[in-house]
Amino acid sequence: MQGEIYDLCIVGAGMYGSAAARHASTHSTAKVCLIGPNEPRADEWKTREILSSHYDEGRIVHIPYANPVMQVLARHTIKRFREIEKLSGIPFYSPVGTIVTVERGTSYFYHLLQEFEMHNINYVDLSEGEILKQRFPCLKLDYRDYPLFDDDRAGYVRARAMVAALKKVAHSQGCHIVDDIVEEVKKFKDGAHEIITEKGRVLKAKKVLFCTGAFTEFKKFDPLKKLKIQVNKETAAMLRISEDEKDRIRALVLENWSLGHSKKSGSGNVRRNKGMVQKRRRPRSVR
Repeated sequence: MQGEIYDLCIVGAGMYGSAAARHASTHSTAKVCLIGPNEPRADEWKTREILSSHYDEGRIVHIPYANPVMQVLARHTIKRFREIEKLSGIPFYSPVGTIVTVERGTSYFYHLLQEFEMHNINYVDLSEGEILKQRFPCLKLDYRDYPLFDDDRAGYVRARAMVAALKKVAHSQGCHIVDDIVEEVKKFKDGAHEIITEKGRVLKAKKVLFCTGAFTEFKKFDPLKKLKIQVNKETAAMLRISEDEKDRIRALVLENWSLGHSKKSGSGNVRRNKGMVQKRRRPRSVR
């Protein structure tokens, strides 16, 4: 759409960018554009410079957070999932619940129970008798671990499908979606920013929203000047399992990740998707 000036151009079509496009395009009078590359094909992985973080099938969602602001945001976000699925026709949300295990008798244990009660989180105590074994026979826990089942809309979303759903809804609301990589965004001049893409497109927008994550410093974004961004490496292990094993653990374990340690204290936090299993330990000092 050469010559057209958008009210808003969103650079980066990942989880943040696609969500922003859906929100912005609800204003029928606003001209919105979303620019970002689709997921690379198998033959593009070695040459693609810009990637996104949503090329996977599992992201845990739940309401309990230490930060009260995050709790409010999570609660309202989860409420919108079914609406987006209905509007797009793309399913991505599975409210299968979350198993939270915490070390018995610790201050964190009592804090967690208090957190659940304070925020009216529905949960099931799995520590009594054979409840855990009957419901999750694949799961073996240490005797110190106290299992609670968060059944209050917790579960997981398929990140790849969620982005597709958000983009589809945004497009239906009038958002112009461009499968391209932005090489340069120029400073505001003559009423608009000029946006130049890898394929030679030139677009103009009154406002630009950058949803470029770790790749923000890779391109020439003049309006941002110099940001203090530290990019860290992360190794992902892709496991291939049999169909029988997939069926056996379908409702239990798919993803396993942990949080690192801070300078003064650390906590191991293992979350396993599609079950879900979250393992939280009491913070310990790091020497």
